[in-house]
Amino acid sequence: MQKNVLTSVESIAACIKLTKLDISHNNLESISPVFNLTALTWLDATQNAISNVSGIDSLSNLQYLFLSHNKITDLTPATTCASLAELAVASNQLEDISGLAA
Repeated sequence: MQKNVLTSVESIAACIKLTKLDISHNNLESISPVFNLTALTWLDATQNAISNVSGIDSLSNLQYLFLSHNKITDLTPATTCASLAELAVASNQLEDISGLAA
C-alpha cells in the first residue's frame, strides 16, 4: 500500500494475521488502526504526516519499525515494544529520546 495518497488505514484493522505492512509514502496523520494488528513484526510508515504513536506498544511482536520523515515528537510509547530490534526515526520533530535508553 506504499506510494499512494492514503489518508486512512481504518479498513486494515480487520487483517489481524498480517505480519508485515508497508504504508510508507502516503498522507497518513494517524496509524492507530494498525495497533490492532498484534501479529505485526515489521511496519514501515515512513514519509507520512504522523505525529502521535500512542498505542504502538500494543504491537508486542513488532521487531522492525520505520517511522522516518514524519512529525513525531515523542517516542515514549515505542519504548515498551520489547521485541523491537530495529527502529528508524530520522527526520521527525523529536524533542526527547531519553525513554529509549533503557
